[in-house]
Amino acid sequence: MLYRKMYWQSAITFLIFCVPGVNILLHIAVGVVSNYLYYRHAMGKISDLKRNSTPQDLFPALHQIGGVHSWAITLGIIAAVILVLTFAFMFAMVSTLILGGVH
Repeated sequence: MLYRKMYWQSAITFLIFCVPGVNILLHIAVGVVSNYLYYRHAMGKISDLKRNSTPQDLFPALHQIGGVHSWAITLGIIAAVILVLTFAFMFAMVSTLILGGVH
C-alpha cells in the first residue's frame, strides 16, 4: 500500500498484523479489502482532479499525482532480502544445534 501512496491505510494494516495470533484468514481479508480501498483512493483522487482541472490539464495532472513511489519498492526488496538472509541464518544455527554440525 505504501507504493500506492496510501499511507494511513498502510499504518493501520501494519498495526493489525503486529497483533499476535493474526491468522491467514485475516491476511486474505486485508488483501481483498486493500483492493477496494485502493479503488476508492484512486477514484477520489481522479474526481478531485476532474473538479479542479481543465480538460486540457487533466492528463498531465493525473500523471503528476499518480504513479508509484520507487523508494517503497526499493524498501520492500531490501526488506525481503534481509528477511530471507535472517531465515537462512536462523536455519543454519538451528541445524547446527540439532545436528551438532555435520562433518
